[in-house]
Amino acid sequence: MPLIKGTVNDLKETFELLQSCARHMADNGLNQWNENYPTIAHVEQDVSNQTLYLKKIDGRIAGVISVDDQQSPEYKDIVWKYPNEKVMVIHRMAVHPDFQKMGIAKELMDFAENFARQNNFDSIRLDAYSENKRVLSIYKQRGYHYRGDIYFPFRDAPFSCLEKKL
Repeated sequence: MPLIKGTVNDLKETFELLQSCARHMADNGLNQWNENYPTIAHVEQDVSNQTLYLKKIDGRIAGVISVDDQQSPEYKDIVWKYPNEKVMVIHRMAVHPDFQKMGIAKELMDFAENFARQNNFDSIRLDAYSENKRVLSIYKQRGYHYRGDIYFPFRDAPFSCLEKKL
């Protein structure tokens, strides 16, 4: 089943999914997300901007991803290989712990990359917690290249910035 655009009706369940992922990561020693990020306000903004996409299985939200052209201010300090391109940014990709290891992350990334191509983006950027070796490996396998590290408040380690030319 294809991804669908998130709506106001999906706010609570989407935020609960993100919180479940944060707890699951923390239980596994990854302090990537916390009470400061992501918040319900991030989800509300994604819905308002129509940038939130959902993967549902049996009526439950199994995975989420947000895509747009908004780069974090911290990105300005990175030396990007494709600085003058039309850039799409991936935010808050997450798969509920109950649905992990089922290929949903691949489906979310396939969607994002196809969305970028269909909307004439030239490259994709994202950041990932440097301690999250599993997700960094997924991005590397998909052809994303490391460009540098950025720091966000209330985090123990830097986030790796990655880029892919389409």
